[in-house]
Amino acid sequence: MFRELEKRYIIEGGIVLLTPLHIGSGESSPETDSTIVRYNDGRPYIPGSSFKGVFRSTVERIAKALGSPFRTCTLFSQDECSERFKNALREKDKEDEILSIITTGKTKDGNDLGVGGPLCDTCHLFGFPYLGSRFFVDDLTPDSGYTEDREIRDGVGIDRDTGTAVEGVKYDYEVLPVNHTFNLRIAIENPNDKDLALAAIGLRELLDGTRIGGLTSRGTGRCKLEDKSEDSAKVSMIDFKGDKRKVAGYLLEGKIADEDKIGIKDFIKNSLKPFFPDIK
Repeated sequence: MFRELEKRYIIEGGIVLLTPLHIGSGESSPETDSTIVRYNDGRPYIPGSSFKGVFRSTVERIAKALGSPFRTCTLFSQDECSERFKNALREKDKEDEILSIITTGKTKDGNDLGVGGPLCDTCHLFGFPYLGSRFFVDDLTPDSGYTEDREIRDGVGIDRDTGTAVEGVKYDYEVLPVNHTFNLRIAIENPNDKDLALAAIGLRELLDGTRIGGLTSRGTGRCKLEDKSEDSAKVSMIDFKGDKRKVAGYLLEGKIADEDKIGIKDFIKNSLKPFFPDIK
């Protein structure tokens, strides 16, 4: 990934449920055929891996549509970064050589391996099998106002030819009702300008609303990033090679200077505007 941590961006906010949420645990209980994921203390949560997957796929779709200056590969296709680098990396066992191949498409002595140049922008940010991610999402936990609350919904199997219920194919599943809020925390380490722009694209979609979890085609899982006030969603930046007093304040007490914090909408605008210079 990288040897030296220079900058870290921290994105924090609240994700509010607009429709009930179902992220299945893969288990049943005496009350339902499909329970939602919970910690051992009973609190529900949204796995960071699930949230990151939705965020990445959203960014990839939009980056693909935008085209230049953004590059994104397509899963299971010849332009996929994993496929292009797989054979080249298999023959190398030195870390420096591998990093050179990943970032430039060439060996350290300049030999072009014909793997198509550097990583696409989305793999550079989110990672791929041969390079760790710069984008980290904590599990999303309920905010302090959470009270135990759940709902059991009925489901039936549908015959696709007749559009009617199939006899004997009935089940139920647990959902978390609307208006619950989950705490979101994303960290992005050593990002370049395109990394920040891609993150801004995903955050823009979150402000408008997205879907996460299972059974989303049936109306569940719609959620959005809250931005009711300047403090409800913000981005903070720690520059480890910058002002030593600020760095000490963060390391000793977890403090981040006010001038190093920005509202989510301003972050989105500042990160994306350089890539649309002709738009006023």
